[in-house]
Amino acid sequence: MNIRQRLQLAVALLLAMLTVSVAGYRLLGGPAVSFLNALYMAVITLAGVITTWLARGEGTAGLTTLTGRTNQWALVLSVPRTRFQEIFGFGLSNASVNGLPIDSNWLSSYMQEGLLGVAICALTLVYLLAACFFQPPGLRRALALFLVTYVLVASFTEDAFTNVSMYMLHLTIAASLLVPAVRLHPQE
Repeated sequence: MNIRQRLQLAVALLLAMLTVSVAGYRLLGGPAVSFLNALYMAVITLAGVITTWLARGEGTAGLTTLTGRTNQWALVLSVPRTRFQEIFGFGLSNASVNGLPIDSNWLSSYMQEGLLGVAICALTLVYLLAACFFQPPGLRRALALFLVTYVLVASFTEDAFTNVSMYMLHLTIAASLLVPAVRLHPQE
């Protein structure tokens, strides 16, 4: 990381710290804001170490292509398709191109189920997120919101919930947490 990037990171973190200090003081109180400010200062101080750890020995080429994922994604998008295959995809497979995994739920869905599959995946996540926001606050809502958000973030760089996987199980658990509890004996 060169000096310019460090300066940009420091300015961005200082602006974030200022925003949290101003906006969060009323919501969180003084001690919480002080803790967050100390955390920001630690991140600024350790930015070089954090960047080195995140790189994990990868060169700049590996980092800019997400360890080759973007190369595979370009192959997925360059596969010739008919109009029918654009809409409905090529059918269920092992979500790979030339024997290498696609590593993106959205592109894997596009390859296998077409634009219709991508729309179904997006609607599933939107429905679960909306259901989370219409639940009363509590543990069930928090767990469901965490699971859906986790799957959403993971879906960009991993083959998440298009195939049967742990991510699909996470979404199933989140959906079950959002179903209202049924009472066997209604109280009178």
